[in-house]
Amino acid sequence: MAMFVQAVIISALDYCNALYYGCNKSITRQLQVIQNRACRIIFGLKKRADVNEKMQSLHWLKIDERIMFKILLLVYKGVHGMAPSYINELLSFNNIVTTNKRRSSLHISLQSHPRAFETVAPKLWHQLPSSIRTCQTIDLFKTHLKTYLFKKSYNLEY
Repeated sequence: MAMFVQAVIISALDYCNALYYGCNKSITRQLQVIQNRACRIIFGLKKRADVNEKMQSLHWLKIDERIMFKILLLVYKGVHGMAPSYINELLSFNNIVTTNKRRSSLHISLQSHPRAFETVAPKLWHQLPSSIRTCQTIDLFKTHLKTYLFKKSYNLEY
């Protein structure tokens, strides 16, 4: 049952979910209700049962963090030249040279909408600890990012 729910419901929640960043909280709350119901189905819980512990045991990020994960993964791919050209075109970089180190800083476009990718992406990227932003491989980045967002999602220490 868990594999079915993961394959059908959770993948549907993840589809284009980056578009929900910054939208009305009632929309993301509805998506969270769907995820909570999926968890209740897997564990056979009653309608009003608390699902936080069960969602933790499934290692599921909550909806808001799933959205951030998707955006930040696109940014990582853009920074490392793995994203499609249309994503790279939305990101602008300022090269910063410090003693013996060269790093790129994402620039926020002030002309775009506050929910636009080119505005949101740098904001979220710069909120990440540098140890996550500087991961050398995408797998390592995803692992550290999910751990960071998981702990943020469930108010655990990082």
